[in-house]
Amino acid sequence: MEKNKGKSKGCLMVVIVLVLLTCIGLFFTGRYMKGIATYLSSEEKFLQDRLETLPVLETDDEISKAINDEPKNYLIKNYVFKNSPTIKDTVLNVLNGNYLCIDIVEETLTYYRKNLVEAGQTPYYSIWEEKPYCQVSAPLCFNNGVEILNHDSLTFLFSLLKRSERIFSSELNPEKKENFSIDSRYYPNRQANISDPEKVVKDIFDKFGDNLEELAKHFGDDGLKFDTRYNLTYMSTDDKATFAVRLGGGKVANHKA
Repeated sequence: MEKNKGKSKGCLMVVIVLVLLTCIGLFFTGRYMKGIATYLSSEEKFLQDRLETLPVLETDDEISKAINDEPKNYLIKNYVFKNSPTIKDTVLNVLNGNYLCIDIVEETLTYYRKNLVEAGQTPYYSIWEEKPYCQVSAPLCFNNGVEILNHDSLTFLFSLLKRSERIFSSELNPEKKENFSIDSRYYPNRQANISDPEKVVKDIFDKFGDNLEELAKHFGDDGLKFDTRYNLTYMSTDDKATFAVRLGGGKVANHKA
């Protein structure tokens, strides 16, 4: 192991282009579930299929050996980073712990006008639209001291199960607790938001229901947007990560998806 530490600087061995993170944890009651936890999106399924074709490494000894072999793509499975530095939540300043990665997804409550309305139904529907907001990660090191290079290109994909885990009050900065909900979402403008968007939308339809042009002015192609909240997911120092990586000594070896 010490021998490999000495070679760590000279072994330019890693560029990660995809990471599939799986974390061990209890299924806490009270967890807010947005959908079926076992569902895999098409992107996750594609990445999972790609990962399953790679040779698997599970121990530090196996990783150290691969670093000194010819460049090759591997799947590092259930790996715990013991010697990596950590980061704090400096983006929203909501979480108070130390983490290897923090992923933030922005969710916006958006109302759309239905194209077809059946008798007895409302002429609109609402969804929390998601889009990536920010992901920050610490410079990661294998436990033999070899740094994972180009860490700015790291992209962690968290499962729906992980993203739905409850965040407890003890994990929050005290000044942010008031804006954190039971569904583990951070509402930065909770006091300023419209308290009853459903009534606002209903009033619009009551006033302009037969005037499609006027309704289009309010809704448009992007819908009528109200509240914005943030879903924070993190990777702790004791979480297990499964990820694709290219290991090899003496040259840059990019792992292309």
